[in-house]
Amino acid sequence: MAPVLVRALNKVAKGPCLYDPKRFPDSILSDQTKTFGEQNPSPKGSKLARFNRLLLADAYPEQIDTQPKPEIDWLATIRTPAQMGAEAFLGNNRQYWGIENGTHQRLDCSALEDRLRIHDPNAVEILGYFHRASISLFMAWADKQPSARDRTYPTWQAEHQGNRWLMIHQVTQPPT
Repeated sequence: MAPVLVRALNKVAKGPCLYDPKRFPDSILSDQTKTFGEQNPSPKGSKLARFNRLLLADAYPEQIDTQPKPEIDWLATIRTPAQMGAEAFLGNNRQYWGIENGTHQRLDCSALEDRLRIHDPNAVEILGYFHRASISLFMAWADKQPSARDRTYPTWQAEHQGNRWLMIHQVTQPPT
């Protein structure tokens, strides 16, 4: 759901009690909502908000889905599945902060890679190549900057953002 709609529904849930037997007949209420209502005949505060959320979810089951959704995380590695089994993969994934380095920090913080919600495996791979090529170009550029203050990835991005010919030149010409 859109964040605006979620905020609006939360505001409704935190308001006065929505329960009215005519509006919410027993036939549409889940067992969970009925039990919660019986255990809390006059809910207040957070219990009232929870009760209202349960009522809304029962009244609009198609529109309000409360079931958790699986989320896919990608761990980029050069190892093949035969070289890294499921347990090794999970072990490396759990040691996420242990494998962070300067490149990962730039990808996560400056390139906002962790915020991307890409579901197509091919797109994940291609975007990963582009981001790493961008980091390589940045590193070559940063070595030539006289001021440490100017040697940041966001500065490089801002300076090269609209100049595609400069980028093409950097990629196609040998380093100087």
